[in-house]
Amino acid sequence: MALLSRTASRAWGRYSQWLGDKPLSANIWTSGVIVGVGDYFAQSIEQESIRPDTKNWTRVIALSSWGFVTGGPMYYWYRYLDKLWPPKGLSSVGAVLKKTFGNQVVMAPLMNTLFFIYATSVSRSVDTILNPTSPRFNSTLEVEIERKLSVQLLPTVTTSLFYWIPVHLVNFSFVPSKYRVLYLSMGLWGWSTYLSIVAHRDHTHEAEEKVVATTIEGVDERDSM
Repeated sequence: MALLSRTASRAWGRYSQWLGDKPLSANIWTSGVIVGVGDYFAQSIEQESIRPDTKNWTRVIALSSWGFVTGGPMYYWYRYLDKLWPPKGLSSVGAVLKKTFGNQVVMAPLMNTLFFIYATSVSRSVDTILNPTSPRFNSTLEVEIERKLSVQLLPTVTTSLFYWIPVHLVNFSFVPSKYRVLYLSMGLWGWSTYLSIVAHRDHTHEAEEKVVATTIEGVDERDSM
């Protein structure tokens, strides 16, 4: 136990130093890794009743790349908010509320929209190689994206209000700027899991149908013997 505690303490110290010395790269790597891990756990939830212990690593890598791509812009965005509304004495509460409100009004719709476009485009590109007969190719990419946004964007943005507003109120009120990346990444863990499930919900149902069809075929072959 003592060895584990010392190891964790050293790891935390190195990560903390990384955040201080190279905050941009720390933000990018933290975001990319956590989004990938979030999708891994999302697949565990999705596949609990489909194919246990089966993971789509192409999807994990694709969504992890989303985290790497957005980690840098989000780092600069939060720095901009801190510069725009710096906490000053009694006005700190007002600054926290303004930053939280500004983030939800500007970034929540934008980032969720970009996420669905990205996730749909990447998964469709992968399917052109791995599953070229998928029913999704009965429509164009533009139609698929439009359908996904019209059905899933508003509920996702609405849900994000209930999730991220409390997260950011704590973030802008109590978390030192040095550890903000880590704190938000912990929040991103849960949110990326939710987004992964929502973004691939249709494909999960499709996978379930394939498993059921395969099972029925196996039963028919067994009974005919």
